[in-house]
Amino acid sequence: MINTNKKTKANTFASGGLIIKGNIIKNGIDTSRLLNMMLCSDNPGEYKIAGSPFPPNLFYIHKLSISECFGLLLELGFKKEEARNKIKRWIDGFSLSIIHRNDSYMDYEKIVEDTNSKVVNEKGDRFKMGENDIIILAGFLKETINIVHVKDKGFEETARRLGINVITTPLIDLEKEKKAKEKLKSKINP
Repeated sequence: MINTNKKTKANTFASGGLIIKGNIIKNGIDTSRLLNMMLCSDNPGEYKIAGSPFPPNLFYIHKLSISECFGLLLELGFKKEEARNKIKRWIDGFSLSIIHRNDSYMDYEKIVEDTNSKVVNEKGDRFKMGENDIIILAGFLKETINIVHVKDKGFEETARRLGINVITTPLIDLEKEKKAKEKLKSKINP
């Protein structure tokens, strides 16, 4: 459903519980979701929606997520060059814009940290975000990301409370990731 508000000339897009205001959808991809997609497929094109009714989709990742993915790929047995190439293929394949942390993000980090504390008080310690996730979500908040693609429950709930739409990792991708990790681990420890 598309609604155009003639007074403000702003478009509102609604689909599957997501409401987006504006002309561009800005997607943030969390570290765990990027790793999941990289383990599920070598082709970033598999995750692009053909014929999407939405306006242009832009994809963002935090620089910190790139470092985290690199380290995780090494832990899973990838060689340094393989890991670098895989990450580069995904950054290029999605035309990912990279968010860099700077001093102007500190206020946003405080907002994310305070919001996550409220979530933890209500839902328990399993929703506590680590320092890196706070930095990443603060970057998304500062860059006015409309939608985050996540796998982590604390990140997910905190993003929702901050007014960011959330798309969770599909169960089929969680299964694919599990099988890919098992296969990689069996190569390391035969």
